[in-house]
Amino acid sequence: MTGFSLVDPGGNWIRVTAAPTAAPTAQPAPPHAAVGDRLAVALDNAVVQGDGRGAPAQAAKILDGALSRGSDDPVTLVRALVYRAELAEGLGEPSAELLERARAVVLTPAEQLILAAELGEY
Repeated sequence: MTGFSLVDPGGNWIRVTAAPTAAPTAQPAPPHAAVGDRLAVALDNAVVQGDGRGAPAQAAKILDGALSRGSDDPVTLVRALVYRAELAEGLGEPSAELLERARAVVLTPAEQLILAAELGEY
């Protein structure tokens, strides 16, 4: 979820990221990969706070609470850990441990393709 955001005076925001490379068998997961997954909802809320409202500390707080509860969806867990690492960098906090946790998540080959298309090498 690296990139940058543009916010107009009316509060509308656009998140700009690199286009994912298309993997022949990978289908991008919807924003709420696991319906009802609290971490997916928290990740969406954190992106709004961090990028839309310019409140990375609040976004980090949201993700920290949700990450402490975990997730049944490994793709969402990796997305959240990588975004939290991005927030940590912006806040001057260490991010290496978060990225190591993301790399340690066990993924199926299909999940690896989905994340590779979204994140590249993280």
